[in-house]
Parts: sequence; C-alpha cells; structure tokens
Amino acid sequence: MGQVSCDNIGMSVDPKNERDAVPTDTDPAAALRSPLARSTAISTSVPAITDDDVEELADEYDARYLRTDKLGEGGMGEVILCADQRIGREVAMKVIRAARGSRPDARRRFLREARVQGQLEHPSIVPVYDLGRDPTGAAYFTMKRVRGVTLEQVLDALATRQPGAATKYTRHKLLTAFGSACLAIHFAHARGVLHRDLKPANVMLGDFGEVYVLDWGLAKTGLDDERAPIPDGVKPVSGDSTTSTEPIRTGHGSVMGTPGYMAPEQITGDVDGLDARTDVYALGALLFELLTLAPLHGTGDAKKLMASTLSGPEVRPSVRAPEREVPPELDAICARACALEPGDRFATARDLYDAIEAFSSGDRDVALRRELAREHARAAEADAKRALRGGDDSLDARRSAMREVSRAVALDPSNRDALRTLARLFTEAPRDLPRAARAGLDAAHVASQRVGARAAGFAYLSWLFYAPLVLWIGVKNAGLGILCDALWVGAAAASFYASRSPKNMKRATDVVIVLSTLALGCSAGLYGPFTFLPGVAAVNTIAFVMTADRSRRVPSIILGCLAIIVPFVLERLDLVPRSMVFRDGALVLLPRIIELPEAPTALFLLLANLAVIITASIFVARFRDALVKTEARLYAQSWQLRQLVPDDAARAIDSRLSETR
Repeated sequence: MGQVSCDNIGMSVDPKNERDAVPTDTDPAAALRSPLARSTAISTSVPAITDDDVEELADEYDARYLRTDKLGEGGMGEVILCADQRIGREVAMKVIRAARGSRPDARRRFLREARVQGQLEHPSIVPVYDLGRDPTGAAYFTMKRVRGVTLEQVLDALATRQPGAATKYTRHKLLTAFGSACLAIHFAHARGVLHRDLKPANVMLGDFGEVYVLDWGLAKTGLDDERAPIPDGVKPVSGDSTTSTEPIRTGHGSVMGTPGYMAPEQITGDVDGLDARTDVYALGALLFELLTLAPLHGTGDAKKLMASTLSGPEVRPSVRAPEREVPPELDAICARACALEPGDRFATARDLYDAIEAFSSGDRDVALRRELAREHARAAEADAKRALRGGDDSLDARRSAMREVSRAVALDPSNRDALRTLARLFTEAPRDLPRAARAGLDAAHVASQRVGARAAGFAYLSWLFYAPLVLWIGVKNAGLGILCDALWVGAAAASFYASRSPKNMKRATDVVIVLSTLALGCSAGLYGPFTFLPGVAAVNTIAFVMTADRSRRVPSIILGCLAIIVPFVLERLDLVPRSMVFRDGALVLLPRIIELPEAPTALFLLLANLAVIITASIFVARFRDALVKTEARLYAQSWQLRQLVPDDAARAIDSRLSETR
C-alpha cells in the first residue's frame, strides 16, 4: 500500500536480523494548519538551528560515529546503522540525501522532522539523540535503534496462519499494544502534533512489551503556519501511488498520508478540518485490521482506496469477517472511530483508548448489548414468521431465525421477545424436515429396521422348533412339509442377511417379504387357511408395516392377504386338495401335511398360538421401548427449554405439547 505525496522509507529491517528495525524517512509536501496548538506546543522554528550551528558539529562526527550497515533508504534520505563510539551503543542515523540537502526547503523539513520527533519525549516514541552534519555536509540525526516487528508483519503472520503466531499475538495482547499506540498519539496531540500517517507498518511491537509509533515525517504541528507550495508542472498521480513520489492535487492542496488509512478530510484537502479526530480515523482503520486481519478499504491502487474511504464502507468487523467472532463492543468502537464525519468520531485518541480499556477490563456496555439484542430479536421474529408460513425458503428462514435468536440471547439472556421466538421455533416443527435432520431420521429408521429384521429372523427360525412335535403328530406329505420348512428357513436367512448392514437391508427386504408370504401360503396345508394361519399372517404383515419403508406398506398388506386368499381359492377351484370341508353343519379339517391325532394336535395348536401371541408382543414391545425413549428425550428437552423462557412462553410450550398427545 503506497504513500501519497511523500518520500517514505517506512520501516527498514536490519538484513542481519529481521527483528531489528528503525523508523525512517518521510518528506512532507506541505504543512497544514491545525486547531491543536497548546501552550505546550512543540517549537519547530527553523532559525533555532542554523546551518552554521550544525557546521560546528561536523568535526566531531568521525571521532564519534562508525557506520556499519545501511538499514533503509527513501526519496528524502537513508538510514544507517552506526556505532556511537563515545557512548558505546548502536544508533540509527538518518542522513539527508545530497541532492535534497542542497535545497533549503528540504533541509528545513529534515531538521523539522528531527526536532518534532526529538521533542516528543514519550516511551512509545523513538527518542532522538543527536543532530548535525557529516563530513560531506549532509544533515543527519541519530535515534535509538529499536528492535521488534511491525504490526504489519504481525497481522500478515496471523492472516497467513504462520505457526505460533496466534499463540504469541493474541487479541488481548494486540489490543493492549493498540492502547499504548493510542496513548502515544494522544500525547502528541496534547503537544500540538498530528501524525497523519498511522498504519500497521508504523507501529512496532518490541521483544519486551515495548510499543513504538514510528515515522513522524508527515507530522503536522499546530504552531507551524507555513505551507510548502506545490511546484509548477506537477501532475496528479494515476494508478498505484507506490510507484510515484509526486503529490496528488486537491482543491485545497496536496493529499498527505497513506491511502486506506487517511481520514476523508485528508483526502478532500480540508486543511482547516484536520485535528485529533483525523488520527483517530487512522487508528480506527488500524483497529479494524487488527480485528479482521484484512484492511478496512481492501487493496488496490490509491484512487480505489480513497474512493472507498469517501464512500463509507461497512466498518463493523463482525459483518465483514463473521468468522472472527468480534464482540459487539469492538464493533461499535470501530464504527465510531471510522465515522465519515469527524464529529461522529471519538473526540480524542484518549477516548478511543478508554473505550478499548473498558472492553478489555470487562466493563461492557450493558445498554449497547441490550439494544443489539433487541435488533437480533426483531430479525429473528421476522425470520420465524417467514419460516412458519412455509415455502421454498422456509428452512433457510428457520436457520436464520435460530442464529438471530442465539445472538440475541447471548447478548441479553433476559430478552423476552427472543425467548418467545425460541420457544415457538422449538415447538412448531418445520413442514419440510431439514436435510441433516432427515439424514439422522433415516439412519435411526435403518437401525430400527435392522433390529426388526434380526427379531424376524429368530421368529421365522422358530418354525423348526416344532419339528419334533410334527414328527410325533405324523407326517402325511413329506414333500410339502419340507418345502414349507425350507421357505421359513429361507425367510430367516434373508432376514439375518438384511440385519447386517443398511446396504443389505435394501437388497433383502423384498426377498424376505416374498419368502415369508410363500411360507405362509404353504403353511395352509397344516390346518387350512382359516386356522392358525391368519394370526401368523397378521403378525408378519404388521412387522413389515412397522419397519419397512413407506413404499412397501401396501405391498406387504396385499401379500399378507394373498397368503390366505390364494390357498382358499386354489382349494375352491379343486386345483389342490381341500384342507377343510363342511359336513352336516360341521367344519371338518383335512390337513395335507400332517395327521390329526387328538393329543399331539391339540398341543401343537396350543403352543403355536401361544408362540404367535408371545412373538407379536415381544416385537411390538421393542418398538414401544424405542418410542418411549424418544418421547423421554423430547420431554426432557422441552423441560429444559421451559427453564430458559418466561412463564408465558413456557405455558405456550406446554399447550403445544399437550396438543400432540
């Protein structure tokens, strides 16, 4: 992101140690008036230090400073790492370029920058040690060499998810550092100085908790009434300002600052409107980026960024980056700091600091939270009405309503409107089951089918338990008896196969229905179609109706009926031997498979009918147990919900639940 109308080195990093950096050079194109003048304002009057005064110091240069590495350079000058042999320490020396040093206005600005920064004695502002000329006649000043990383580097590490960055630079730590920067800026404002170029690259975090506000090259002092004229023939910058050092003309002057962080009044050239709130806007943009890990005005060329600034984009971090889960208090702080109109912003950087400190210390604005909760509750109610009306978007509306309700309740757990909407959403089921819920229901249904298939397999297999009793009764038609046994065993095997997996269930269910129906029809050869057989057919049909898919219900009922109808019709048409006849008002059974000795037959019929009752009861009981568990979970959830909502909403829940009983 470029800087307009300045020669900016920005932050120079020591090539031997990427964590060692120094603030460097900017060349302001103009000094604007400001209402910040105070009785303690900084004096930057150039005559205070003349060229002759500086000349006297040149002889001491070689004896004192030993240059080592170049740390950075820009249009105004370069920054060099030096050894201060008199004190025995490393310092950062900023030297004006020879081409610039020959111009009186450039020398005046260079000396002015040194004096402004040197007189801002604050722990978060890099101190200036010395001012003079080197043996070549170039003006220089030395500063403390600061070590650390810029906030720009920190945010880049967090945005790219570099290992350890999120742990080292937590939101709390970054907000603390931001607060320190706010206090440093407030101190400068109290001394009548505007920074005018605040951005992540100009805030440094030291290794031991230090915070530095860097690069005061564009600083504007309240007592400086000079205006540097724009040279004739200078053309407006087009495209990316990072490729040009020419100033951008406006109706009132040149644009000073970095696009994307400048306040609207800086862009429009409103000289008289520049005050503490101008830097507050830049701090707000910095805070937004700290919270979202993305620039407030995005990326692009200077014109695009300035157009975004003037248009007033969405400045709430929670809207622009919902995944970051930014609290509403910080949302409100960003919105106020980045307001288009200066009068809508925090009056001072100290006020911005106090707001951040209040949030960090847990002093949350209860009134703000309740107002935000009411907004979310109203949105939830509107979405709930749309969801309950039905329609293609009803599920999306319900999802949105639940989210809005959760936000409202999180902000204000006592919000009655949100709780009523929550109760309504919980107690009025959607007309169309959501896909995820449908998948869960289908999975539960398949599980119950597998349980039912396993139970049916044992029930079918129990037919063989009667084999010894049948042999005792006496077999009349062994072939028909063996066929009947084989069909029941086949139905049992298919049931066990179906119970092994959902895929098997789809394949084998129809086979089980067909084999069990054929086995029932064949079993009519025992005592005819109207004795014993109807009970077994009823249990078998009910089992399929309860467990099989809805599409198989009607076929199961039809096949259950055919298991009785077909043997009866075949006998009436004399296509098979009759198993019963009517003689002299009596029904005479003529079984085709077994004999009918009195004692064994009576015992067989007793045990078989008891087995039908027991099997049916066990089968239904298992499904009833599953239903009771489901109901228990439902009522437990509704009871817990009633503890969250007001009494009138709880009564509404009870009323709706009673209607479903």
